[in-house]
Amino acid sequence: MIQRREFIALIGGAAAARLDISQGNVQPIPIALPDFIVGSIDRDTARDIMQIIVANLQRSGFFAPIDPAAYIGRITSFDAFPRFPDWRQIKAQLLVTGRVSREGSSLKAEFRLWDVFAGSSLEGRQYTTSPQNWRCIANIISDAIYEKVTGDQGHFDSEDSR
Repeated sequence: MIQRREFIALIGGAAAARLDISQGNVQPIPIALPDFIVGSIDRDTARDIMQIIVANLQRSGFFAPIDPAAYIGRITSFDAFPRFPDWRQIKAQLLVTGRVSREGSSLKAEFRLWDVFAGSSLEGRQYTTSPQNWRCIANIISDAIYEKVTGDQGHFDSEDSR
């Protein structure tokens, strides 16, 4: 049995479109998820965090991660606006940028979710935790992205995922 769900899409600028999903054929949103910028932490931890985010979003069925080999643009600074034409050219509708670093004995992870067509930020958050909780941070970021786009609460950071 197909559940009927309604949510507001935030893609394409200020005009929101109401979608009524009553069929089983939903087109996933193309999303670019380049590696996070690495601060004072090993590159493998940042890459592992991104791999979990990519897998979570892809498994949800609402997102179609774009192969990094197709990327024209590069994210070299978390604090700068992305070059949106580069991301539009590869048909990304959403872009996630982030930075992972160490602050004392803590792990700090920051991310931004961008609407590529509007050239604007949809969400930005940062989290600080112990380095052992890097997997939990990846799931929390996945939830934040999922919730912002679908309007439904994410389920990646649940008791079952820990």
